[in-house]
Amino acid sequence: MNKVQLAHRLAKRLHITDHDSIGYLNALSEEVGMILASGETITIQNFGVFAPWHQTARPGRNPKDGSPHDVPARTSVKFKPGKLMLERLNQLTKVTGRNNIK
Repeated sequence: MNKVQLAHRLAKRLHITDHDSIGYLNALSEEVGMILASGETITIQNFGVFAPWHQTARPGRNPKDGSPHDVPARTSVKFKPGKLMLERLNQLTKVTGRNNIK
């Protein structure tokens, strides 16, 4: 599912226009990005926790030719799903008998 599809589902659920829904998603995305960039963690009860983490520089290899290459240090984001989110995901797996996650 992409952002436009998610916005459409939210618009239907909240009885707002697709345009407004996309605006809300864009605002949320920008705010989350700025908060994480400032080093803060975001906790959404029953959904999960977004936390910035620093990846150190490390040696790597070019997968095409195997030549050595340095991977620079960078800041990334970790997501830890909340308990309710995990319960919902596992209930879906039990009901369908298969894992629908791609």
